[in-house]
Amino acid sequence: PYDNPNLGFSLEYPSDWQKEESLSFTSPQGGVGDRAPEVINVVTEVLPSSNFSLDSYTDAAMGQVESFENFQLLNSSSTTVGGLPAHMIVYTFTDELTPLQNLQAWTVKDGIAYVITYGGVPEEFESSLPALQSVLDSFSLQ
Repeated sequence: PYDNPNLGFSLEYPSDWQKEESLSFTSPQGGVGDRAPEVINVVTEVLPSSNFSLDSYTDAAMGQVESFENFQLLNSSSTTVGGLPAHMIVYTFTDELTPLQNLQAWTVKDGIAYVITYGGVPEEFESSLPALQSVLDSFSLQ
């Protein structure tokens, strides 16, 4: 389990993943081709006002990811994070010649955006989705 009262959330992550100080959780090396570990990170962002809407944040977030090299949106849907309405996207892009695939889910509460990102190389992406789902299911806002 991971608990961060200063940022107002807690979650559980797989016991064989390593927590990084930047609040990233890294999978053990392995998987198809052993090219790169999968990473789950959580970012909080203070928004311009306490009544900043989920729709406004979604528009801003989409504008940011659409600028990634070779960006391709695979899925965009409503979901919940920490029991709150949220938005989730799955997309591919290229980073320094490496094709990557990300899933991002975000929600907004009291002027703070909570963004959970899972990423890895496309051929290993599916193998760690159960780990990501357990993180999303355990994520709670305090």
